[in-house]
Amino acid sequence: MAAQTASALIDAIGAYKGWDTPDVMQRLSCLDRLNEGYRRFKRGVYTDEGGVRHVHAFSFLQPSTAAVTLTLWPTVTGTMTVVTTTITAAAAAFYPSMVGHTLTADTSENTYTISGYTSSTVITVTASAAADTGDTFTITATGTYRLPSDWGGAVSSPVYTNASDTSQDLDEVTPEEMDELYRDDSNTGDPENWAMSVPSPVTTGQSWDARFHPIPSTAMTVQWPYKVVIADLTDSTAVYPAGGEEHNDTIMFCALAAAEFAADRTLGAMEAKAMQMMRDSAAIDTDLYSSIDEQDTIGWEA
Repeated sequence: MAAQTASALIDAIGAYKGWDTPDVMQRLSCLDRLNEGYRRFKRGVYTDEGGVRHVHAFSFLQPSTAAVTLTLWPTVTGTMTVVTTTITAAAAAFYPSMVGHTLTADTSENTYTISGYTSSTVITVTASAAADTGDTFTITATGTYRLPSDWGGAVSSPVYTNASDTSQDLDEVTPEEMDELYRDDSNTGDPENWAMSVPSPVTTGQSWDARFHPIPSTAMTVQWPYKVVIADLTDSTAVYPAGGEEHNDTIMFCALAAAEFAADRTLGAMEAKAMQMMRDSAAIDTDLYSSIDEQDTIGWEA
């Protein structure tokens, strides 16, 4: 069977619930159950026949094209023109990873939190900076850089690009070790270490930062493969779940298990079938990508 669209999967959930022709509200309910099952499928958590829980990292959530080119920027200065919360620099000065950082107007010393990146010359801030139009500004590098909004975790370590003109390796350290590095050495240079950092949640959802040490003295770029966070499905005949035909039934039974639990608050036949299908999907994906995929061996006792 070919992969089913989100709309077709909603029809299947409706049929399971006894709705031959679901109305608008019923379709919305089915969509909720579909996305609940879809999120479960993407997490890749399942229990094997021996009762050991595993986490499988599906290969299609780690596409080869999913790599961020992250600029590790030093302290940046420039001259700005401001229209309320939109700041335009006279020359290229901004990077996407500046979101969350502080821009300081040099004369007034007013500070503004960067909320969005439009281009290398245009950003937005959280409050009006109109009073400082025409002033010079400074964005002080702290070694912390905002990661893409669809960041779902590192697939491997970041690697310097050719443009950075260095063969320096970047080693992962713990957040505690990163704090110690900054405590003991505040000099700038080519970053040698990195660690993940979790900023406070914002109204648009949780975001992720990476910290590097030392703070770069010049702009450096790294290439960093990552796991992509895939958005929920919408009720459409043009929308397909990730994974394709081979994992279609797994998503469907995960959704039916969600519908089963929502109706009866019990783990029944649909849950058993969903777990079996999760095991099959993990095995199929591991076989296809066995030369690179070792995630399926990660487990813990139930």
